[in-house]
Amino acid sequence: MQNVWLVVTGVFASLLLSIFVNALLLYVPALTSFGRSIVSAVILPVCISLPLLTAYAGLRKRLSDRQRELDRAASHDRLTDFYAPGAFSQVVDRRAAILPSDNPSGAFLIVHADGLHIINKRHGLEAGDDALTLIAVAIRSSVRATDIVGRIGATMFGLFLPGAGEAEATEVAERISANVRDVYFGPAGSADAISVRVAGVVFADQLGFTDMFRQAEERLFPDEEVGLPAMNIARIALRVDGPMRH
Repeated sequence: MQNVWLVVTGVFASLLLSIFVNALLLYVPALTSFGRSIVSAVILPVCISLPLLTAYAGLRKRLSDRQRELDRAASHDRLTDFYAPGAFSQVVDRRAAILPSDNPSGAFLIVHADGLHIINKRHGLEAGDDALTLIAVAIRSSVRATDIVGRIGATMFGLFLPGAGEAEATEVAERISANVRDVYFGPAGSADAISVRVAGVVFADQLGFTDMFRQAEERLFPDEEVGLPAMNIARIALRVDGPMRH
């Protein structure tokens, strides 16, 4: 509303300025009729329109920036700045659908924060959020530029690694575990360990988010593993266990 009033005020001020300048031109004897028409029809409109166009462009930019902020807030997790669960699954499905036909393989990893409920109980939810933020930083520093990362639960992160083979996926998983192990976490002055477990699948053909997530989650907790289907799974599933302690 404030921006609308600024535009209305600017237009009104421009009209008053135009009337005032045209009235003054009548009292300038040095100007011919042609000179007055040039000032009135060319110079004055340019002087008035430039500030208005500048203000309008600034308004459009602010609106565009605000829309981008709203879109990002809707699609990204506030705490970690990774994709939010719904947006992450959609992005992964779109990306998986356009994998090159000559290399439709890839990997999907799940990173699970172990012991987070203990941290929440011992130090409060804010400390748990701090732990998740540190894990997110470790993940962000471990992935490749082409990888897609999202939060898929209260204690889980998902990673889609397009084109990755078993060696590359294992390298990313081990790098995440090593970086989390090196994190210092000391709520209320006590050095508590942050630990994660990483599991995933490597596939030879295109898979949707639901299939990749289900396959990876079943490998995250092996004690609960039952009759895993082998659909489109090219190699053995990955697994890197915690706890990672100092």
